[in-house]
Amino acid sequence: MSSIPAQPAPRRWQRRTQAPPTIDAMLDRYFAEADEYYQKETRDGGRRSTREADQQRQAAKSLRLASTDPETLALVESGQLPETERPPQIAELQPADFCAELLYVCRDWMEASGLARKEINKRLHRIRRIFAWAAKPPRRWLSAETVADLKLVEPLKQGRTTAPDRKPVSSAPEHLLTGLQAHLAEQATAEAFELATMIDLHLHTGMRTSELAEMRRSELHELDDWMIYQPAEHKTQHHGKLRQIFLGPIAQRIVKDWIRRIDASTLPGMAAPDTLWRWTSGELYRDQVERACDAMHQPPAKLARRQVLATGRKKMMRWERRAEWRKRLGVKRWAELLTWRKQQRFTPGQLRHNFATMMAREHGRAGELAAQKLLGHGTLKTTEIYIDPDMADALALLRQIG
Repeated sequence: MSSIPAQPAPRRWQRRTQAPPTIDAMLDRYFAEADEYYQKETRDGGRRSTREADQQRQAAKSLRLASTDPETLALVESGQLPETERPPQIAELQPADFCAELLYVCRDWMEASGLARKEINKRLHRIRRIFAWAAKPPRRWLSAETVADLKLVEPLKQGRTTAPDRKPVSSAPEHLLTGLQAHLAEQATAEAFELATMIDLHLHTGMRTSELAEMRRSELHELDDWMIYQPAEHKTQHHGKLRQIFLGPIAQRIVKDWIRRIDASTLPGMAAPDTLWRWTSGELYRDQVERACDAMHQPPAKLARRQVLATGRKKMMRWERRAEWRKRLGVKRWAELLTWRKQQRFTPGQLRHNFATMMAREHGRAGELAAQKLLGHGTLKTTEIYIDPDMADALALLRQIG
C-alpha cells in the first residue's frame, strides 16, 4: 500500500497569520504591538511610551462605537423598526469587510460628535495607517486594493462641513504676560521666582515646553561665546535628528544666574542634582503657569468661589469644594466661568509664538529663517504658523506701494 505523500510546507512568502474574527479583536492586536513600537529612549537608558499610541486609540473610537448603518439604527432606537433590524457595529465585522464606505461612516460619526475639522482629518489618517498595518505581510487580513480605496476618502474641507475649526494658537497676549511677571515679582517666594525665570528663559529661546522643563546641567555646553543646550530627549529623536538650542547673551545670563542661585542655597523640591527646575515635565510647568494666571485674576463676584460653614465646627468657615462650587453655579454659569478663565490664561506653548513673531518683526525674512532653525522646524511653512500676522505692517507697506 503506497503512502500518501505529505503536503509541502507553505513557502515563507506565502504564510500569513490567522485573521482575527472581528475588527475589535484586530484593534486589540494592533495596540498590543503599538504600545511596544511607539517608545523612545530616555536619558537613563530606558524606554518610555510616546503619545502616538494613545492618539491612535482616540482615532479608533469611531471603529468601536459607530454603526454600519446609522440611519437604520436611529429608526430602531426610535421604535419605528423592530430590534431584529438593528444593524451591526463596525467593530463586529471582519477586517476584510471594511471598505471606503464605512470609513465615510466613521468620518460622519466623528463630525456628529462635535470634533474639530482638523482633528477629524488626523484621526482619518490614523485609521488608514491601522488598516495598512493589517494588510501588510505576514497578516494580509484585507486586500491592498481596500487600503488604496481608503486613501480616496477625502478629508473634511474648510467651509464645507459642520465640524468647527479651532481658533489658531497665537502669541501670549502682552498684557497677560507682563501682568503675570509683575504678579510673580510681588509674591517674593522661591516658587514664584523660579516660575518667572522659566518664563523669561522661554521667551528668549523659543524652545519647546518639555525641552525647557527637562533641562539638565549635563546637557549644557559652552563653545566660544555660545552656550548650546542639547537635550537627550526631544520630539524628533525617533527620526535620528540632533536637537541643538543656541542660547544668546540674555538667555546665558538667565541660566548662569539661576545655576548660581541653586548652588548657593538648597532649594526644596528639586528632583535630582542635575535638573534645573523642580517642575521636570512640560505638564507640570504648564499647570504652574495656569495656576499663576488664575491667582492673578479673580473671577467676577457672581462666579467666584465662596466660603461656607464647616460641618461640625462652630463659627468655622471653609472654601467650598469644586463639586459644591460647580453645583451652585449650574451648567450655564460654570461654562461662563470656564470661558472667562480661558480669556485670562496663556500657555507656555504660546511663548514659542512670541519668540517667532519677535524674530520675524525685528529681522524680516532673515528672522523667519533663523526662527525655523531655533524652533527646530523641518520647513519654513511650519514656522510661519508660529508668526502672528501684523496688519499694521501690511497697511504701512500698502501706503508705500500706493
